[in-house]
Amino acid sequence: MEVYVEYVLADNFIIDLILVYLARISLKLDVKKARLFLSAALGAAVAAVFPLLDINGGFLLIIKFVSALLIVAASGKFAKKKQFIFCFYLFLFYTFLFGGAVLAAFFALGIDINVWTYSSSVPVGIIFAVVFFLFFGTVRLIKIFTAEKTVSDFSRKCAVIIGGIKFSVTGFIDSGNRLSYGRTGSPIALCSPSFKKKLLRSGALEKVVFDEVSFKTAAGKSYMKVFKAEKFLIYNGSDANIINSVMVGLPDGDVGGTDYDLVLGAIFA
Repeated sequence: MEVYVEYVLADNFIIDLILVYLARISLKLDVKKARLFLSAALGAAVAAVFPLLDINGGFLLIIKFVSALLIVAASGKFAKKKQFIFCFYLFLFYTFLFGGAVLAAFFALGIDINVWTYSSSVPVGIIFAVVFFLFFGTVRLIKIFTAEKTVSDFSRKCAVIIGGIKFSVTGFIDSGNRLSYGRTGSPIALCSPSFKKKLLRSGALEKVVFDEVSFKTAAGKSYMKVFKAEKFLIYNGSDANIINSVMVGLPDGDVGGTDYDLVLGAIFA
């Protein structure tokens, strides 16, 4: 049997590096290059030995399972056993996902390949390219789905009247926003930069009475202009709940995002 060791090492190092990296970032675990390279090198070394072993399929499967455990264990630290278990399962999931895609690519291109050996007629770049694009595509999809779910779970349709003008806005409930107006204890909804500009262009702020509140930040004490909304409604489906005495804050920094106009406190949930 002819085995091209350099192909085995290069392919498996690249693929294991991507798989274990993807598994760790999916769980938001710390990623250190040295540990990732050690993990991928271990996987490549084990893969290089496989074609040289004259053992039955069942025992080989056990060795591959144990090697996968070692690859994940070497990839970095785990605060809890559950993190290691989840990371291992994700590593296996991505392995089957990418492995199936690679075999599909070879099938589509009409390339005959044995899973245990490498042929000089098979460019190493094909495997790398397939896994490379699948990796970044998968990461992108995970971010999109996660972001959409997060925004959907904590976003609320609202209506606020400021300076006699009614604005239909999207609020985002953030438990980190615990700001309140000291004199009345009213909650403060923070304007995003885009909604702040909209208020300025509309002229609504010319008819409000401003006050100033102080709050603590990592940089020290800061100040922010606030005013009372004439009316504030938050929708739960088609039903509208009126929240009395809502203050609206105009922070100087970047608060909020492109998907919502106001950052609401937990009291709005």
